[in-house]
Amino acid sequence: MSIKLRSLLIISVSAVAVVLLIILLFNHIVSNSIGNPRNINFIIYLTVNLGLAVSLALSLMGLHTGNRYYYVWAVILGVLVFDQGLKILIKTNMTLGYKPVFGDWFIINFIENPGMAFGVDIPTKFGKPLLTIFRLVAAFFIAWYLRSLIKKEAPTGFIICLSFIFVGAIGNIFDSLFYGIMFNESTRTAVATIFPDDGGYAHVLYGKVVDMFYFPIIKGHYPDWVPRLGGQDFTFFNAIFNVADAAISVGVASILIFQRKYLKTFS
Repeated sequence: MSIKLRSLLIISVSAVAVVLLIILLFNHIVSNSIGNPRNINFIIYLTVNLGLAVSLALSLMGLHTGNRYYYVWAVILGVLVFDQGLKILIKTNMTLGYKPVFGDWFIINFIENPGMAFGVDIPTKFGKPLLTIFRLVAAFFIAWYLRSLIKKEAPTGFIICLSFIFVGAIGNIFDSLFYGIMFNESTRTAVATIFPDDGGYAHVLYGKVVDMFYFPIIKGHYPDWVPRLGGQDFTFFNAIFNVADAAISVGVASILIFQRKYLKTFS
């Protein structure tokens, strides 16, 4: 086995192990809530296991054959099963609210976001379906662009970064498209049921995006001399997000940090 293949195998297996440990941790935390039968959690965990195993196999096939489509599908499948598995686990086991994981700096804060990423809401009655349609158009454009980049022999790193952005968009689009018909309403006193007999809480395009990660790492006060904010409390990092949001952020940041040379060439 070559050094390159061995390195990718170690990295891929480590990433899969970390994801599975996170799923197990979340399963242990939320299982103490009022939840659905445990067999649902088992199905979720089994599905994530199988998805990550296939994702790992696709990564290795990409390295072995040099076909970069394998890398794209590996990223899409791995991130999507992690994102959706975690969301469904939270949705079917927790009421709206939060549970501390590690002290006060890592909290599962289950909210449902009807608007944009990181808990940002959008106004007007038609804002939600318009946003979902916009995301669909953007996802189709990214998919087309990915295909053209592979044909043009663009750097593999850039293609992988763009794949993270694409699957992040797809993860949140799935919530918006289908969660309204897949689940009934989550409240602070009731846990949602998947595929309820009396139907879901909303129509297609009106589903809410499930967010849960909250890292209030630093808390403090703005100095009095800061205009308009002096003396007020602040929290960093204050956004609540999900795996799909994180995938988009990782993809964008990686392009700006590691793929600047290709961006300059492209421009």
